[in-house]
Amino acid sequence: MANNYLGLDILGRHDINVAKERYKCIDPLDFESWTESRVKTFEYNQQTFESFVDIPDNVDANEVVLFCSEFATGLNHIRLIEKALIARDAINPRAFLVIQPNSTKTRPYMNFSEAERNELRSGNAEPIVGRINTIMANIGSPNKITVFGPSQGATVVLEYASQLNQSVTVIAVEAPNVISRSDLRLAIDFLSAGKDLPLVVESNFENDESDYADIIRNDASLPGMINFGREALNPDNFALMGLMKQNTAADLMEKVLKNGGRVLHAWAENENVSPDPINLAIAEDLRQYPKYKSEIFKKIGHAVTDNNILIKSLAEESINI
Repeated sequence: MANNYLGLDILGRHDINVAKERYKCIDPLDFESWTESRVKTFEYNQQTFESFVDIPDNVDANEVVLFCSEFATGLNHIRLIEKALIARDAINPRAFLVIQPNSTKTRPYMNFSEAERNELRSGNAEPIVGRINTIMANIGSPNKITVFGPSQGATVVLEYASQLNQSVTVIAVEAPNVISRSDLRLAIDFLSAGKDLPLVVESNFENDESDYADIIRNDASLPGMINFGREALNPDNFALMGLMKQNTAADLMEKVLKNGGRVLHAWAENENVSPDPINLAIAEDLRQYPKYKSEIFKKIGHAVTDNNILIKSLAEESINI
């Protein structure tokens, strides 16, 4: 188990041009249309839903990177798309990239039925796993799969990967489903986390070198977070809390490992969305598996999921587990 010291004093401003380099050919004013051109509509369980699918010109049809978003985060957040592009490019720039966003007040990307919401509230992940399976079938069912999930996304990718009848690589960062708790406790833990977010986001830029810097800084500002809170008011998001409040992460990781998959399990030392002592206990139990690896990020909290160096380094590390 590695202990990475990612304190805000050493976040490493020297090589954080990755965001700019990944999509430097896209003007910020065109980013919305660029994103929309990659949004595909699918159907599952008689419900239409939307997902982002990027197909490179010279696509490796055998490989896909699935990136599942954080709580209530839709494709209007450039930070989400930025992280996913960085992860895919670090793993294989020719792979399909699938981003599964969450519903917002103005756009129900998941579009769960009320019956599906009830299933999710009870801890049954079938409505979201079924949607991901639908997307994978649509792109030809690549047999080399990497799934990357920060925060709520970690819960979702673990649920999906644990049900696959094939080897898969899982990168789970700050998974909330490491401990059982009430809806209220989970909400409090989320609301009390992320105080470092503006500084972490700022660390991704240097001297305003990116045209996206101001957009992303505003996204992480207090007004931006207030707007995020408003947009989160979609019943799909509150239904998904039924998955996050369960103590299921350790069992799901073990299922992936027993099926020959790889698990890179990462968390931050501070704050309680994914508590450090619980993750340490999980790591101790799973270290018997040669394809399991854990990373602790010191001196920082839940906002670490928005650091591009972390995203890139974990994606690269996953290749060699």
